[in-house]
Amino acid sequence: MKKLALVLAVGLALVVQVGAVPFDDMLRSAFMGDAKAQFNVGMAYYNGKGVARDLTAAAMWFRTAGNQGNANAQFALGYMYNTGEGVELDYIKAVEWYRKAALQGDPSAQGNLGYAYKNGKGVPQDQAEAVKWIRMAADQNDANAQFNLGFAYEMGEGIQRNQTEAVAWYRKAADKGHASAQFNLAFDYETGMSVGKDFIQAYKWYKLASESFSSTEKDQISRAVSNLDRIEKLLTPTQLADAKRLARSWKPIK
Repeated sequence: MKKLALVLAVGLALVVQVGAVPFDDMLRSAFMGDAKAQFNVGMAYYNGKGVARDLTAAAMWFRTAGNQGNANAQFALGYMYNTGEGVELDYIKAVEWYRKAALQGDPSAQGNLGYAYKNGKGVPQDQAEAVKWIRMAADQNDANAQFNLGFAYEMGEGIQRNQTEAVAWYRKAADKGHASAQFNLAFDYETGMSVGKDFIQAYKWYKLASESFSSTEKDQISRAVSNLDRIEKLLTPTQLADAKRLARSWKPIK
C-alpha cells in the first residue's frame, strides 16, 4: 500500500472566474486602464467565454493587469509560464509572477511558490523555504496547501517529521473535499498511523476520495476503489452500513 504525494496548487481555471459583465463592456473598461477589467478580459480569452479562446491575448491582458498590481492577474500569468500556455514555458518567470502575488497574500500563489521551492523549478531547491510558503497558504485555508503541508510533516521535508501534525493537516484538507487528503487520511485510519485504527472511518474516507477525484485521475480512482474493496471485506454488515451512512451524510466544510 502506498500514499499519494504532493500536488501542484490549484490550476488557473479553478481559482479565478469571469463575472457576468458582457465582454465588450469589460474590454472598454480594460482599455481605460481598469486593472480588474483587464484581468477579467484575460480570463475571458483564457476560457473562451464571450470571445474566441486566445491564450496569447489572455497572457497579454494578465501582464497588463499584473503590472498594475492585480494579484489575480499576477498569479494567472505565473501559472501560464508554469504550464507554457500562451507563453513560452519559463519556470523562472513563473516564480517571479507567483512571488508578486504571494507577497500580496494570494494563497494559490503562495502554494505554487512553495511547490516551486519544493521541486527546484525556477528557484534553487529549498525544502524549508517551500514549507514557509506552503504554510502561509495553508493558514489561509487553501486545501491544496494544507494537503502539501501534511505531506511535508509526514516526510520530514523542510520541517521536523511529525505524523500527528501530518494527520491534522490532511484532515483539514479532507474536510474541504480534497481527494488526495481524503485518500491519505483513509490510509492513516486503515493502518492506525497517529490515529486509532478504524476501518469504518477508513471506508468512509476511501469512499469519499473515490468520488472526489476528477474523471481524469483514473489511477487515483482505481487505487481508492481497490482499497475500498479491501476494507469492505474487513467489516461486519452492521459496520459496513455505518460506514456507508457516514460517507453519504458527509458534507464539506468551507
